[in-house]
Amino acid sequence: MASLLLLGALTSSASAFVGAKSTRVTASELTAMPAAQVKRPLRVQPNIRFATQATPAWMKFSLSAGGAWHASWDAATAVPNRIWGSGIAAPGANVSPQVAAAYARQLLAEHIALLAPGASVADFVLVSNHSDGDMRSVGFRQYASGLPVHGGQVSFRFKADRMFVMGSEALPHVKIDRTRARLSTHMLAARAADNLRRDLALPNAVITAPGDDLVLPLVGDDAVLGYRVARTMTIDGGGEGKYLAFVDPASGELLAVHQQNMYATGQLLYRVVDRNPMRTRVDRAAHTANVTVSGAAQTTTAAGMLTWGPDQPVTVTTSVLGQFVTIVNKQAMDAPLVTADLGLSPNSQVVWDVSSDEKQDAQVNVFVATNRVKDYVRANLDPAMPGIDEPIIANVNITQSCNAFFDGNSINFFQKTPQCENTGLIEDVIFHEFGHALHVAEIIDGV
Repeated sequence: MASLLLLGALTSSASAFVGAKSTRVTASELTAMPAAQVKRPLRVQPNIRFATQATPAWMKFSLSAGGAWHASWDAATAVPNRIWGSGIAAPGANVSPQVAAAYARQLLAEHIALLAPGASVADFVLVSNHSDGDMRSVGFRQYASGLPVHGGQVSFRFKADRMFVMGSEALPHVKIDRTRARLSTHMLAARAADNLRRDLALPNAVITAPGDDLVLPLVGDDAVLGYRVARTMTIDGGGEGKYLAFVDPASGELLAVHQQNMYATGQLLYRVVDRNPMRTRVDRAAHTANVTVSGAAQTTTAAGMLTWGPDQPVTVTTSVLGQFVTIVNKQAMDAPLVTADLGLSPNSQVVWDVSSDEKQDAQVNVFVATNRVKDYVRANLDPAMPGIDEPIIANVNITQSCNAFFDGNSINFFQKTPQCENTGLIEDVIFHEFGHALHVAEIIDGV
């Protein structure tokens, strides 16, 4: 029954599949580490909404400013990241930096509940006041309890002596605990260095001394997850990775990292069947495949992404062995697995297509389809299914015909004959056989 339900769901659902997490620390954006104790990942980019938020603070601003105003809102902080409209008169602001700063601070004080909920105007320090001859920009950096808030800022733009744009990346309701016992700078540097080298797998990396205290906001897609006091350190492993790290000054544990290397990226796709070979082929991500990039071993992400440096074309050696699926080619004793060398340029895709060879095609197709069905189980049925994150053996091109089976440990598919298609080229059959594995894994004794 489980296999039939799984087959129906996979062949009718249009929902996306959620891949398993990579074991490699990739942090192209700020990434929380376990010591941060947040239950959700940090956002990759702000989720901006353009619908009007009729809050009391917005109504106060609209009434006092007059004219027509619009705003875009940060879904996580509930702060308008941009406000633009008719403008507010600010005589002399474009010529005089002092006049512009005074107008900006007055507006910040009057509308602090809108631009930085929970803060006071004293929490903002003037850090920029620049004119290009046509427009003047005035910027303030956010502080909380005397510490700079990482990324927190508010800005005002003036043109023709009118303030016409306000921007806020301020963090709301910042609360931190500054009463915790702290390590000395010397002890913190030593302990944090050990943690950094271990957690980031960079045993020989160069590490800088700790910077000053700051407030680290931990922001998810739709909410602020918390604030932590942190000190920054940089760990530089050269080509293996360079990170800006945020460490806990009380313990030396690693709270979050942000990768500083500029790597090239590219995507590896495998061309496979869509349900069966009679339909138009589709290109799917090479999910967690163990490949090599110019000779260096690497496992693709669930989306088939690869990274490398320096920023130049590379040769990718493909594979049907991966983190969650192990293909065995049974067309002959010790038969080799299919593989190929493909050129991949930065910020591009490359497609591996072996559809002209049935037995090679079956290996690639079973690899991709088995990863798909595992992702479906994780996302929709049981993310803790026993064995879901272990590689399942898939025997392909067995020299029999018209069948497939699950033997309690592996899924097995027969080669093509005059009577039947290669069963490794029929997605429904692959989903069905994995359904047996799901059924066995989920049996509860006595129930």
